[in-house]
Amino acid sequence: MLRQSLLGAVLIVALMAMSGETPSPLYVHRDPPSPDGLGKFFLGREIAHVMGHAAADWLERPERETEEGTALLVPALRLEPGAVVADLGAGTGYFTWRLAEAVTPQGRVYAVDVQPEMLERLGARMATRGVTNVLPWLGTEADPPAAGGLAGPGPDGGCVP
Repeated sequence: MLRQSLLGAVLIVALMAMSGETPSPLYVHRDPPSPDGLGKFFLGREIAHVMGHAAADWLERPERETEEGTALLVPALRLEPGAVVADLGAGTGYFTWRLAEAVTPQGRVYAVDVQPEMLERLGARMATRGVTNVLPWLGTEADPPAAGGLAGPGPDGGCVP
């Protein structure tokens, strides 16, 4: 749910930026929160708790495109071939492979998640699709390694460009 909320928010902000509209206010707090939410709303949509890996199949449900209009996100980002991007809260890789396709050739995607089980599923999905420009990256809820623009040591110990 958090990933869904964040990606939906990114899409909304990207589309608003293209249209010149600026939402106000972006965040609103409401008490009490819903059972599944934090009580913090972004552009009218409540941010959910972190989703557990046991429910990962829900991220890949066939009706997701119809429900969320997910096909609009990657084109709205206007990614160039060769770009380096991060998919924060990558989960099973639902958007990761789409991002990887958009930045091919020579681009790469850092797929950041806080659950090793999600990254295992993501790795299997990328292998099945033949995607080779994705680097899985394990973070923590308190310190996702991508928080500083992916500066610092990368997953292989080298410096991330």
